[in-house]
Amino acid sequence: MSASSYDEESFAMAAHQVAHAMARRATATPGGRIAIKRVILTPTGGFIEHARPTHADGFDTLLIMSLAGREAAARWARLHKFAKPEPLARWTDERCAYDHDWFRHAHTDSRLSVPQLRSRAGRVVIDNWRRIERLTHQLVKARRLSANDF
Repeated sequence: MSASSYDEESFAMAAHQVAHAMARRATATPGGRIAIKRVILTPTGGFIEHARPTHADGFDTLLIMSLAGREAAARWARLHKFAKPEPLARWTDERCAYDHDWFRHAHTDSRLSVPQLRSRAGRVVIDNWRRIERLTHQLVKARRLSANDF
């Protein structure tokens, strides 16, 4: 893999992780707040350390968070033109497989429909894109963000 491909992929995966955290911030109701501890970017992807939800609203927030990551990775790749449409969908599905598998099994416990969850996740990414872009650059440079960054 070339250095530029690695950089492009790193940025898309960083956007994915940042969008998870932004979705938590943007969609949480008072009963659905999930405490984010930090966001980490690794050579193979990344992860978010967060508290487990204890309320039904928190569970819906977690579902929206899982979908927002894929939306942001795909948007980053599309805007930065590093994948054609068909490979882009395949690339995004491969990179976001863990989130997709978790969502597929967990969404049946949601009070919201899958289209409602997808719509909210997409809206979070669109409405917060400038901030996602800024924090994505910070995450790639520093390899981690704290809860205070969000």
